[in-house]
Amino acid sequence: MKNICLLLPLIALLFCSCAQTKSRESFQGIITYKITITPETDNNNYILYQKEKYGDKLKVYFSKNGSFKREFLTSGQKGFSFFTYNALTNRCFIKWNNIDTIFSSSCSENSLTLLEEKDLANETILEQLCSGYFISGVDPKGGQSVSMKYYYPKDKEYINPNLYKEYNDGFYNKVIDKMKAPYYKLIMDMGKYTVTFDIEEIENSNVDSGIFNLPTNFPLKEM
Repeated sequence: MKNICLLLPLIALLFCSCAQTKSRESFQGIITYKITITPETDNNNYILYQKEKYGDKLKVYFSKNGSFKREFLTSGQKGFSFFTYNALTNRCFIKWNNIDTIFSSSCSENSLTLLEEKDLANETILEQLCSGYFISGVDPKGGQSVSMKYYYPKDKEYINPNLYKEYNDGFYNKVIDKMKAPYYKLIMDMGKYTVTFDIEEIENSNVDSGIFNLPTNFPLKEM
């Protein structure tokens, strides 16, 4: 009887902890990143195009339901305008500045085959100790390899991995399940160039759901 009495508070505490974890809301807010392009080639035209494609500033809007939008604030004429992910349909939508069409695709399919994943050494970013995570894959059709180094905070902003269970493209479901947080730094190695996203500012705030709506004056086309 004494042992049972001792166990009851522990069981109650366990259930309480599980309930709190289950009800925890995913991060909602805005993160601004600095973008840096590091070329691995001497082709100046190619380098200039990549810099024009991304620009040097990215703003990401997060909804607590899992949807997010990336705005490329300083990309050039041939660069990205936005990337929007709709969590309800598990689809992404991409718009280029010089093309009057929004391209759409399902995120359930992954174009990459997994090569490697591992933990990396910690880094301190914005005075936060961030864990490191490496994952790489290869396009089996074209042979293009891609690797990504993520650095993410512990016990700060929380992202619910259940919201991205079906987001297979780019191993995003695997990445979010590992981090359970937005990345503070991402180094994406594309072979001929590397793109680095460094966090500059993070804002916990309500995000107007209208930001995730697509413009109605452009046709949609399946990629």
